[in-house]
Amino acid sequence: DLSLVHWPVTGVAGPEVNPPLSETWAAMESLRAAGKARSIGVSNFSPRKLKALIATASVTPAVNQVEAHPLWRQDALIAACKSIGVHVTAYSPLGSPDSAQMLRRDASTPGLLNHPAVASVAERVGKSPAQVLIRFALQRGTSVIPKSVHPSRIDANWDVLSWELSPEDMGALSALEPQMRMISGAFWLSPKGPYRTLADLWDEDET
Repeated sequence: DLSLVHWPVTGVAGPEVNPPLSETWAAMESLRAAGKARSIGVSNFSPRKLKALIATASVTPAVNQVEAHPLWRQDALIAACKSIGVHVTAYSPLGSPDSAQMLRRDASTPGLLNHPAVASVAERVGKSPAQVLIRFALQRGTSVIPKSVHPSRIDANWDVLSWELSPEDMGALSALEPQMRMISGAFWLSPKGPYRTLADLWDEDET
């Protein structure tokens, strides 16, 4: 099994994350040592936050689970995680269409499942847009966790292991612009801190 720190937050407003993420991680390490979790990891951690956590950790997170898909590729983050031995799991690989209303995304925000580039690749390989997006994630070296409540779609989501996308198709899907998060994390922002802006949360000044 795998237990995660799902966001680099504690829910306590203030100038610093309190208790510190290092304490949260130490508690996760204790769970692993006690046999209550086989693997431990994080989610929604920027490379900067991940490296800071590892600097004081006894156990390196096995996984960083982040939003990743052709409209938010996370190329730099995936490369950074690979360089420090942390596996990346892509959540919302289909662009999180079910969260649009809940998170009040602007109606002009493009959808992945009906994106012309995705539809073109799907037609060319004879697969559904969802299967193409899942396969895209796998070929980038990430694991992937699509979500569905429909048995037929769940079955189709498994049918992604016996075929591949061509370099040309991967290139087309890797060229979609503009890049944008579907799950911004804005619900964690507070004028009291520790994250007052999305740049604070995601360390977006990183290169």
